[in-house]
Amino acid sequence: MNYQNISKMAVFAVAVFLLAACSVSFPASMFSPGPTATPVFTPTSLPSPTETIPPVTPTSTPVSAPPISSSNFQNLASLQHWDLASDIVKIIGVALSPLADKVALIAVRYPGQYSLELHQSQTGSLIWQQTLDAKTDYPAVAFSADGSLVAVGTGSSNITIWNVSDGSFSQILKGAAYAVRVLAFSPDGNLIAAAGSDSMVHVWRVADGVAQASYPSRNNVGNLVFSPDSRYLATSSDVFAVYDLTSGNTSPVIYYEAIAPHPTTEMAFSPDGRFLIVEGELNDFNHGVWIPRIVVWNLSSNRDSVRKVPIPDPIQNMVVLSDGQTVLGYDASKGQLDAIDTPDKSIIGTIDLGDLLFMDYSADLSRFVTVTRTSVAVWGVAP
Repeated sequence: MNYQNISKMAVFAVAVFLLAACSVSFPASMFSPGPTATPVFTPTSLPSPTETIPPVTPTSTPVSAPPISSSNFQNLASLQHWDLASDIVKIIGVALSPLADKVALIAVRYPGQYSLELHQSQTGSLIWQQTLDAKTDYPAVAFSADGSLVAVGTGSSNITIWNVSDGSFSQILKGAAYAVRVLAFSPDGNLIAAAGSDSMVHVWRVADGVAQASYPSRNNVGNLVFSPDSRYLATSSDVFAVYDLTSGNTSPVIYYEAIAPHPTTEMAFSPDGRFLIVEGELNDFNHGVWIPRIVVWNLSSNRDSVRKVPIPDPIQNMVVLSDGQTVLGYDASKGQLDAIDTPDKSIIGTIDLGDLLFMDYSADLSRFVTVTRTSVAVWGVAP
């Protein structure tokens, strides 16, 4: 047999073998693919209306909003709203974080547990909760200027500070002799001030908790406000006083008692620091009544140019808008927020808020939070 015949026979044999193999039945599982990982990818287009879209978790930073101004005041609306938990007996105080993304509440939960609660402002979801070292009857709660810390003063005379990120303990400040009524962080973040029922104002350094000077007050202090440059500290009771924190002198550089003896707690600096604006009542001896009014104090000239603005009712939760001229204040008797033009001495607008327990504003005055007995709402300029 020659070589060509052998090759032909070999080719023929292979072909027969392959045909036989094709006629054999194999189980399908032998050829089914094994488990594979589903690739993760980012879609390049929006889902169609018929597709199921997963719920979106709100981001920690809210959509930027314009600051409240005299021109957009009438467009204020409730942007987020949520109900308080059913076991919350009462709310003692509230603070809105600088970015308006978190709300801190001093709450009393059944059967009488006092705690600081941090909530997500858009949904009300509880982020963390810390039990307080004592009960408190005053709304002494505040965020630091950068939003990284939150502090609460209690009836134990202590101020406890927590880290906002995870609710971990930061430090305890001591110095007051009685219950803490009010506290505030300085705009530069370096200082924290508090006042209580001991007629003293105490100031600490935030970085290490070292006590700075203490400032005497004629009566229990109802409010504390730092100037925008953190140099001055204004306090109010039945008088108001301004202290220069850089001078080393514990005597006030401004002291004013024309509105005594009715207490005043509402005060605010203009954003440029030129004016201190205080709300109080003047005794009209001729008619035997107290007249609500706003006093605008020019700090650069001290007592030389005090502007007195009569208002129909006392206001609470007062702030000064960016123009340095317009004041917002809550009129509890009417349940409305008033916008007051201080140079023109007139009310230029009102917004109905209803009956409130507490209010607080974000640092940039783009949002404010309101608290009732059953709910919390975050307000801002409607888009």
